[in-house]
Amino acid sequence: MFPGNIYYVNRVETIYVDPESQVRVRTGLKPGDVGYITYLHGVVYHEEYGLDTTFEPYVARPLAEFALNRGNPRQRMWVAERYGVVCGSAAIVEHSRDEAQLRWLTFQRTPEG
Repeated sequence: MFPGNIYYVNRVETIYVDPESQVRVRTGLKPGDVGYITYLHGVVYHEEYGLDTTFEPYVARPLAEFALNRGNPRQRMWVAERYGVVCGSAAIVEHSRDEAQLRWLTFQRTPEG
């Protein structure tokens, strides 16, 4: 059982749309985002840096904690979608009372580059 109602903790809101590239950036997480962002990191970081499957749990564990603790107003996730499919992400998380940390920054290239 999940603690509380996680679907309404963080409102999903579109903040940017690029009509030319069809990229839409939104805040908040929707069902499926945690798994897809983990998958995307695994694929992109394997292609770019040769990392293996041990990298995915490194992404998944703190990302899952972030998803379960979305009530913190000092943290925010941005998700990029192209044609409705997740193609990138970035987040600011609270590292300490005085510091923030950039997490889960990735963007999948298109076949055109």
